[in-house]
Amino acid sequence: MLKDVSGKEIYRWVVRTANQTRDRNVSDKGDTPTGKYKIGQNGTVWYGPDGNTTSYGPQARLFLTPVSGEIVETRRDFIRMHGGRQGEDDYIFEPDEPLQYTQGCIRAFDADMVKVKELTEELEKSNPLE
Repeated sequence: MLKDVSGKEIYRWVVRTANQTRDRNVSDKGDTPTGKYKIGQNGTVWYGPDGNTTSYGPQARLFLTPVSGEIVETRRDFIRMHGGRQGEDDYIFEPDEPLQYTQGCIRAFDADMVKVKELTEELEKSNPLE
């Protein structure tokens, strides 16, 4: 879920954090560690699509910083939230199909990534503390 600086919930959506390697201590291709994440280190950091729309979807990827919980304990980094890999066929956009397994990041539906990006940009414009 996305919350503002006061803790008010702004948006909630479905993500996938599970990989076929169910060990969250594995730094690459393991489940995403649980815990609280902050968006970016100094404000929101989005990485634009790099042409790999199969893996990352057509939307930007969101950089996440560990704050507390398992993510801090495992000392994993480079956690991103991104779209891509919806459905059985990586090369065909299937919006009604489930999200495929991750490789350590947080996977979301492409439409949700658009909404999250719009909402975070609105929050930052409307409040300098965001």
